[in-house]
Amino acid sequence: MFDFIRIQYHLDKLTAEQVQGFVPRWLTAEQAEAIINWEV
Repeated sequence: MFDFIRIQYHLDKLTAEQVQGFVPRWLTAEQAEAIINWEV
């Protein structure tokens, strides 16, 4: 699920708030931060 959410975020299909909303069900807080702060 991490990779799917990461790709969707970087394709601008998800906002940072939506990614944070997936914690704790599908992501850890650390994974959410990694997605949001990752530079392409």
